[in-house]
Amino acid sequence: MPMLIRLFRIWVASAWQAPVGVDDTLLVHRRVGLFDLDLNLHMNHARFLVVVEETLLEGLQRSGFLRSILGMGSVPMVGGTMISYRRELKAYQSYRVKLNYLGADDHWHIFSFTFMDMTGQAIALGYVKGGAVGRRGAFRGLLSSQTLWDAHRARHPQLRAQPGIAADAGTWLQAEKDAFETRRSAASGG
Repeated sequence: MPMLIRLFRIWVASAWQAPVGVDDTLLVHRRVGLFDLDLNLHMNHARFLVVVEETLLEGLQRSGFLRSILGMGSVPMVGGTMISYRRELKAYQSYRVKLNYLGADDHWHIFSFTFMDMTGQAIALGYVKGGAVGRRGAFRGLLSSQTLWDAHRARHPQLRAQPGIAADAGTWLQAEKDAFETRRSAASGG
C-alpha cells in the first residue's frame, strides 16, 4: 500500500481510538506483511523505519498534538532516527511497537521506540526526533519545541510544563551533532 494512503488510514483510524497523554506509553500491534520482506524473508530494515513513522503519527493523533501542529499551519516531520536491530521478524509474525516521549531540546521532541515480539522480547530499539515545519519549509521554518508545546498547552490547559530532555536522548542528540560536524568538515576539506 502506498505510504500516503497508509498514513491517511492510520490518521483516520487513530482518531477513533482512546486518547493518550504525553507521558503515556503508546503500544501498537502490527503484523509483518508479505511486502515487508527482504531477500532473507524477514522484515526489511527500511520497513522498521516506516513503522516508526506510522507509530509516531498515531501517537500525535491520539494525544491531540497533531491537531495543535496543524492548527498552527505547520506539519510534523521526522528529523532523525537511530535504530539497532537485535532479532528478525518473519513473514506474518505479530509484533508490538512501544513509543515513549523523552522530552525536548530547542527544536526537537525526542521519542524512544521498541519493537517486541509477542513474548516481550526486544527485536529492535532506538530513538526518533520530530518537530514541525512552518510554511517556509524545512529548517528555515522549523518551529521551536517550546512554541509547539505552548500551542498544545493552549488546547490542553492541564498539560504540565514542557519537560527537559532525558539523559540518554541528550547523549544521542549530541553524538548526532558531533558526527554531522565531523562529516561536514571532511566534505568541505577542512
